[in-house]
Amino acid sequence: MKKMIIILFTVLLFGCQSQNLLVKNGCYSYNDEKLENKPTLKLFEKDNQNYFELSPAMKSSTIYNGTYEIKNNQLILHDENKGDIYFQIDDESLSFDEEKSIEIENLKDLSKFTYEE
Repeated sequence: MKKMIIILFTVLLFGCQSQNLLVKNGCYSYNDEKLENKPTLKLFEKDNQNYFELSPAMKSSTIYNGTYEIKNNQLILHDENKGDIYFQIDDESLSFDEEKSIEIENLKDLSKFTYEE
């Protein structure tokens, strides 16, 4: 009986550990119909390294770029010159985490980006 409880506990312990969600490389766009020039986020791979490019608006002169990583179900964008930008991963959408991120023009907390096919 003890053996069975230990096995069950082990299965539950390892089976319930959170796994990082994945994001697709490609283009994500901001879902706010009020904005004429919507922010876009592009994720891509080059030389086995993950890169991003974030444009807060089509007419903006500020473009954020660098590498990204996925940690604890968050997409973390690393721009060496400007700082880190955080998104919560929700299935095929990304929600901006204003509290953890540097300030980004046109984005507010939980601004949602969706993947474009």
